[in-house]
Amino acid sequence: MNLVCESIDYEALKHLVKDIYRYEKIAILGLLKAETVAMNLQSDLLMLGKVALTKVQFKQQLEYLKNATDKDLIIIFSYTGIYFEHIFPRRIPKQQAKPKVYFVTSDYNSMSNKYFDEVISFKSLQDYASHPFQLQLVGSLIAQNYAYYLTKKHN
Repeated sequence: MNLVCESIDYEALKHLVKDIYRYEKIAILGLLKAETVAMNLQSDLLMLGKVALTKVQFKQQLEYLKNATDKDLIIIFSYTGIYFEHIFPRRIPKQQAKPKVYFVTSDYNSMSNKYFDEVISFKSLQDYASHPFQLQLVGSLIAQNYAYYLTKKHN
């Protein structure tokens, strides 16, 4: 948990929070434990008045990504950074109007992926024990920062 707090890119987190406020169509995606983080963030945002969707099945997630436009904000959680490697190596088909994509991961190699508009990365031991807790912490940080942004925006 300390590694996340010490290493996460707080500026990227601020950019994401502003985009969550700005966009009307938001999707939060992930696989397995990362999808649990996506569902928790979806729930937190709903309690803060912001509707987002998530898809549990990977096939549905890929379909959503393929059909997304520049009106979509997409947040993808992937602890190891291998989200796209399940079907194709770190890419998705080219789109006419590309969505804005944030990738949340402990894999620093993901920062060079041109598909992502912004990568929110954090340091990790990449071990089994840290995995769910570190991602959950980042999801919570996003929700807490969004709640703080709302209070500043309306005061």
